[in-house]
Amino acid sequence: MTPDVFGKVHLGYLVIETERFADWRRFGRDAIGMHLDETLTDVMRFRLDDNACRFLLTRGPAEDTAALGWEVDDHDTFDTIAARIHDHGVPVSDGAAEEAEIRGVEHFIRFPGPNGLVQELYVTPRKGLQHLRLGVAGGFVTGVDGMGHVAIATKKPHQMHGYYRTVFDARLSDYIDETISGLKFKIRFLRVNERHHSVAIASVKRLPLNPIRTRIQHCKTAPVRAKRRLFGGNGLLQDDARCWRGDIEDLQEVRLLRDKQEPVVVQPLRRMLRDRIG
Repeated sequence: MTPDVFGKVHLGYLVIETERFADWRRFGRDAIGMHLDETLTDVMRFRLDDNACRFLLTRGPAEDTAALGWEVDDHDTFDTIAARIHDHGVPVSDGAAEEAEIRGVEHFIRFPGPNGLVQELYVTPRKGLQHLRLGVAGGFVTGVDGMGHVAIATKKPHQMHGYYRTVFDARLSDYIDETISGLKFKIRFLRVNERHHSVAIASVKRLPLNPIRTRIQHCKTAPVRAKRRLFGGNGLLQDDARCWRGDIEDLQEVRLLRDKQEPVVVQPLRRMLRDRIG
């Protein structure tokens, strides 16, 4: 049995492929208040804190999130996770030095993940060289528990849960039943550290349907003095205390699991990816 890596993994950055740099500039800097870094050619980066990059925008037609970057505490944790991926027969590749540079990390590996989302793993983030300029008083909540969370819709929630449990020892915090645009969803919240959740998994109840066209439904990061939702795909900003799991006291259908755990389908990662979790 490999060492448990729970508590040593943190959501570090998102890679987004887009041609709409002008829209993102207006949205990320002017609406959200993030620090804009345009010092590199054909690349736009946003910062939330001292890290050099939290959102990396590269030019391309997808208009979607391409990868999730996961920071781990040390090289032993990095090696443990890399060995798990390799032992399951999933291809792992090293990121090029130029790619690491624009991500603001020293080195990273990448491997396939659910919904076509590439997963990237690194140890040491680089600090931004420019003085941090934020349009939000007090800054954003990041720190040791990561930059926030992503919400992902899928037709195979148990398999996606199993994927993140196998790779990162993710634990189920709780789940809710929610009606969104007339569809009844079950939403599971997975934590990989002390933050309530880093991944929210949404699935339509009793129907093999994924109504979300983008790889993630949203990414949320929280300013210290307010809560705002950053959506992947459609560039929408909302103040929303019910961001699928923003404030538990506002959700009437939350069922804390405590000692009860929902069954998780644990399969080889290679089979999960072959079956196209999504």
